[in-house]
Amino acid sequence: MVIPKLQVSKLYELPAKLRQVVFGFATNAAATLEKALGVKAVALVAFGSGLPHAHLHLVPHDDPDVLKHPDRYIRHKTDGELAEDARRLAERVTLAGV
Repeated sequence: MVIPKLQVSKLYELPAKLRQVVFGFATNAAATLEKALGVKAVALVAFGSGLPHAHLHLVPHDDPDVLKHPDRYIRHKTDGELAEDARRLAERVTLAGV
């Protein structure tokens, strides 16, 4: 998730400059996730779920149908798989100088 510090209900309520920063960061994070996890794409999803804090979900996937039927694609990873994903992500972030 990408969550700006400024609390607004909807992403379009963010000041233009901050909105650019949020989407720029999300774009870079999506590219990093895609490479580190070896997926086809990373969707950027903003839900209007009624939360008082606008945010973006980054959804790594190999099939765009995951956004229509996420319950069909939920995969419970083991602690070891999650640790390996975290290691690969940390390596990519370090290489990017973030």
